[in-house]
Amino acid sequence: MNSECNLDFPLWQLVRASAAAPVYFPPEEVMLGGKVHSFIDGGITAYNNPALIAYLMATLPCYGINWESGEESMQIVSIGTGITRTKVSEVLRRYLSALSYAAIVPSGLMDSISKEQDLVCRVLGRCLHGSPIDSEIGDMIGHGGTKSFTYARYNREFSHKEVSEVETKVGGKFALDNLRMRDYLIEAGIDYADHVKLEHFI
Repeated sequence: MNSECNLDFPLWQLVRASAAAPVYFPPEEVMLGGKVHSFIDGGITAYNNPALIAYLMATLPCYGINWESGEESMQIVSIGTGITRTKVSEVLRRYLSALSYAAIVPSGLMDSISKEQDLVCRVLGRCLHGSPIDSEIGDMIGHGGTKSFTYARYNREFSHKEVSEVETKVGGKFALDNLRMRDYLIEAGIDYADHVKLEHFI
């Protein structure tokens, strides 16, 4: 489809373009304004955590949905895919070239962008659940003021120690395509489910 407006694209193509993570899926080519554009990864955007853009899409007039905001009218539940803090050891840093650093930067950007979107949602909404943003801000649960929605954030954090132990135990890197991690991640998900409480939704 040759269009100059995002609203004219079929939903499947937008989802496919957003999911075109390098290595896992090929780029999605989209004709926009008479020119072909290749989309390679929707994660490296300002909305890697889509909770905030979902709120904006539901409430801004330009999208035509026009849902009513307010604590009594809207709730946002944001579910992450798990997080490990991006870190480069002092020993490894001595041997990294500029090209190697370039390979590490995207994950660091994605982590920081996701955390910033989480923070903005906790400022605009009344946070009912979520682990601390950092040691300075905390979790913002019960933060005062008039809010546009209620908000819960679920995202399992894996410490460097835990990651190292699991990699040693099951073999390979702690990564999306390491199928050896499957059973461990299922168990981690079941354990983390204890964080989900009925009072977060009522």
